[in-house]
Amino acid sequence: QELPVRLTVRQYLDYLRPFYPKWDKQLEASLLRRLRLPADRKIGDLSHGMRMKMALACALPFRPKLLVLDEPLSGIDPLVRDEFHLTATSFGLLISCFYWSYTACINPVAWLAERVGARVVLAVCVGIWSTATGLTSLAAGFASLLVLRLLLGIGESGVFPCSSKLLAAEVSPMLRGRANGWLAVAIALGPAFGTFLGGLLMGRYGWRIVFAGIGVASILWLWPWLRLSQASRTTTTHYARTPSVPLRTILRQPALWGTTLGNICGGYTYYFMISWMPTYLVQGRGLSMSKMGQLIGAAYLLRAATSYACGHIIDRSVRNGTSENLVYKGFMAVGQLAVATCLVGFALGPISWVIGCLFAYEFFSGLSTTAGSGLVQTLAGPRATGPWVGFQNMGASLAGIVAPAITGITVDTTGTFLAAFVLAGAMAVIGLVAWLFLVPSVAPLAWPLPASRKLR
Repeated sequence: QELPVRLTVRQYLDYLRPFYPKWDKQLEASLLRRLRLPADRKIGDLSHGMRMKMALACALPFRPKLLVLDEPLSGIDPLVRDEFHLTATSFGLLISCFYWSYTACINPVAWLAERVGARVVLAVCVGIWSTATGLTSLAAGFASLLVLRLLLGIGESGVFPCSSKLLAAEVSPMLRGRANGWLAVAIALGPAFGTFLGGLLMGRYGWRIVFAGIGVASILWLWPWLRLSQASRTTTTHYARTPSVPLRTILRQPALWGTTLGNICGGYTYYFMISWMPTYLVQGRGLSMSKMGQLIGAAYLLRAATSYACGHIIDRSVRNGTSENLVYKGFMAVGQLAVATCLVGFALGPISWVIGCLFAYEFFSGLSTTAGSGLVQTLAGPRATGPWVGFQNMGASLAGIVAPAITGITVDTTGTFLAAFVLAGAMAVIGLVAWLFLVPSVAPLAWPLPASRKLR
């Protein structure tokens, strides 16, 4: 039976109570408290998961002898939120704290990569990330989760500055699109397999076992990476040995501020999606954990394929003489415009429309990821890419702090995801303007050489 959407939770319970002489008001109050149902909110403003809880609160107080439930767990909050009894606001803050340490560390890590070597710094960061992921399986409450999320941010802060530095210094411009495509594939495959397999495994074994397994598997990656790093020491290019451009010099480039604004807007939409889309599909749209994992995993696989294809098209176009400015900005324009459209579409249509928007979003995000990386590496060149990427990703990580928290507050305040999706779509439009009009023509910038090099 459908619940009356115009009544509040309290009004509907008041309506039902006279029909059942043995109605237990103490049990009713206990259910409202334990299920965290907002008594004064309209039922129509509740998410699908909260409506399922409301149905239980209506069915149990008259103490039926037999209660038949059809898919009673459909739409209940995802597993970690449910176990730790987190509100949407506290869940959003827990997600955003990752970006506190990420933001604080990304520029120091980029500086360290220029001095010590990007390969070594990347290995240390992956080790920290893997350890924190594995230890998450032992978390006992909000405080321990908070500390481990901060460690995750420290570990992940070195990924983009180090990888971008290596690609800019050791990969030919004619192959840069393909190299960035492969990096984007890896970025997409991680969430794809993590969400798809993780959703299935969490439903069967629990989230703690899954986190422990991911931590161990990530630690094992260090062995082949360190062996590869040792073998590559003798093949370091001239650019890798050239002193980097100081950050104060890079900050005087208008192009940096254009790409930074674009990354802030892209970071907002990316972290909004990766933080809240699983919860939205389960809590707001009533999908099971396994179904949610399958859909998001498949969508990330599509993103991986698009990223790889985009890299090939970029390389071929550049080799055939097409302007790098036209190639990179063209892909960014198409990708950002489509992403903005999909974000608004998530909140307006039925579940079939939402699924279509999910796949379209990941398809066009793959274009933006590959093209955006290559665009920055082309502008900055080998000597400036590390600090440049560190600075602009610091801006993106600031959006990572804000987006999950604002989304949680918005959902708690309005009871729906509509405003959160509209805001994310608006950020994508601002990003589109930044990439097209604030970033100048895409071509290598001329950086001054150090004084010692000029004397030679």
